[in-house]
Amino acid sequence: MTTGAEIREAGKRARATAKTLTAIVEARYSRAQDAFVIRLNTGSSFTIPRGRITGLAKVAPAELRRPEIEPPGNALWFEAADTGVRLETLMIAAAGENTVRSAASQLLGSRTSAKKASSSAENGKRGGRPPKKNVAA
Repeated sequence: MTTGAEIREAGKRARATAKTLTAIVEARYSRAQDAFVIRLNTGSSFTIPRGRITGLAKVAPAELRRPEIEPPGNALWFEAADTGVRLETLMIAAAGENTVRSAASQLLGSRTSAKKASSSAENGKRGGRPPKKNVAA
């Protein structure tokens, strides 16, 4: 059974985590650019052409002026299109899927763990990584 103290502690941790999450603080549709301009709590902003967001290409621009920011700021809701878009999806649409995948791979590959460290140590005991063979074409 969960105690009141445990619930309060979980709430405290959730509020502390929420302060560090990237969130949308402003979103608007620019008719001149036919794009959405998104501002984040990090101080960054980016622009996404409307056509890059699935489900919004056929919605009339007048119905897209002010998208709603869903609490806690991780998605936009478009009432006229009856659809929502998560921040991650917006960022992929803005940067391109390959760019995001490459950045994620680089970040995840640079992480260290006890398992990686012990695996590297074991590999080192056996002489390390074998030398690359020069293959003439």
